Amino acid sequence: MRINKRAVVPIGVAIIVAIVLASALGSPGQETPTPEPDLIASFVNEWNALAEDSPADLNLNIAVSRLRLVADGDRATTYEFRFWDGASRGEYHKISLSLAKEGNPHRKAGTLSASVESNKAPDTERLMASWGLLIATMLPGGTLADASDILRELGVIGPDVNLENIWRETTREGFRFGFEGFQSFFLMYGYEL
Repeated sequence: MRINKRAVVPIGVAIIVAIVLASALGSPGQETPTPEPDLIASFVNEWNALAEDSPADLNLNIAVSRLRLVADGDRATTYEFRFWDGASRGEYHKISLSLAKEGNPHRKAGTLSASVESNKAPDTERLMASWGLLIATMLPGGTLADASDILRELGVIGPDVNLENIWRETTREGFRFGFEGFQSFFLMYGYEL
């Protein structure tokens, strides 16, 4: 096969011009979402600090890292971190962090909602610890003692607790916290009102 050297230069220039034009004329105003916006990064830093500084007898060493963008829609941008994936597709323990955008009918723009979701989670102590960390992290100046009070109010800790059929919510300091439990599915959530 023979290459015509006179044709190579114009074709190369045409390709370069096309790339430059495509990037210059691309969709203006649409930006690639940042890997971790400030509010989400702040939440993760606070979560990790609370987990690290917890008393030695509590198993709170549940650090959040390597958040993954899972949705960037019209109403919110959502990130996720999986603490644990089980042997089957339906087994997991994860945290989801979502930033509301303008036009979101359920949340104020710029507010954060967080949830810890589990299905068939094997370690009850770490599961409950993650619920406490979620609450303590969301509350301004929140502590693990504050989280324990809210968990008791939600009815998820204490004597004779049945997590397999429960749905409760409570409000504290401008935040709503809730828990849903059904069979082996558990969801602890919180968001700013």
